Amino acid sequence: MALMGAYGSAIVFGVIDPYNDWGARTMIRPEDIKRKTSARWTDYPLIKKKPKLEFCGPELDEFSLSVQLSADYGITPLAVIESLRTHIRRGLADFLVIGGRYVGDNPYVVTDMSETWDEIWEQGQLFKATVELSFKEYAG
Repeated sequence: MALMGAYGSAIVFGVIDPYNDWGARTMIRPEDIKRKTSARWTDYPLIKKKPKLEFCGPELDEFSLSVQLSADYGITPLAVIESLRTHIRRGLADFLVIGGRYVGDNPYVVTDMSETWDEIWEQGQLFKATVELSFKEYAG
């Protein structure tokens, strides 16, 4: 598997290497990646003039992505979902790495996770799921 990145130990992104010599077939590939960078501004009203705008500082970056989890690729979807859920409920901050580089200067927290159970097998095992994650920079 070629490593693409990670969010701490909660999730590791990678793609299948069809030519590997150890036969593993695992994959969690991030899709629909979006990043938002913004600033805080304040308007000061002036009499008979346009308001003055003052820069107050940078806002916290936001980041979102979705991943397809499938047992076809050696993933246990429910285990990955539970790991992420634990991260969220404990308020843990971790660095987000994509392409071998940190995304931003600070760690991120997962502020929102939405999961779609795409395929469930006879005995109730979750076979495929789509997970959408929203992150916010943690500059603590």
